Amino acid sequence: MDKVITVEYSFRRFDDGLEMMEVEAEATTYDVETDERIVLGGAIGYVFKPYGSVRGWRDAVCAADAVSGDVVYTLTSLEEHHNGFTPGVFVLDSIEIHEQYRNQNYGQRFMEVMMEDLFFLDVDLIGLTPGFYTPSATEEQKKWNPRLVAFYKRLGFELVETDVDEGDVNDGKGDRSACIIHGAYG
Repeated sequence: MDKVITVEYSFRRFDDGLEMMEVEAEATTYDVETDERIVLGGAIGYVFKPYGSVRGWRDAVCAADAVSGDVVYTLTSLEEHHNGFTPGVFVLDSIEIHEQYRNQNYGQRFMEVMMEDLFFLDVDLIGLTPGFYTPSATEEQKKWNPRLVAFYKRLGFELVETDVDEGDVNDGKGDRSACIIHGAYG
């Protein structure tokens, strides 16, 4: 099967007081032999415009709080490690490639296409917490952590915050304990 994928998006604006938009993405490919559209997986994330409001990053963090503590954690880590103006920030909350399509480079292509599209939308900083860094993570999930961190590093992401080894799961605080950012596009 060809590795060419397309990504289809749906966007949802929150109320006017929040400088934030939810982005749902679906990765698909087309099988020419069966004339079939194949859904490979999906992702959910949030675009923030920290300089679209009077209070900047503080308003973005307050908006993130309407979503989840994980998104707040990642956005706060981005703010702490990024110096300078950024027109847009994207926090990837979740991404999944369906099991039968894993280890075939679809995940990499999905991320590359999303990153290109986000750049087009004036997002120049991407943050995420890869893997399973929560107290509720199973032993099977924990095994994926080093591999997921390595995957994002190969895409050009930089590990900027971690309280534990990449293979560990919990820093004793009950929060996520790793954050990876993708540097500003240049």
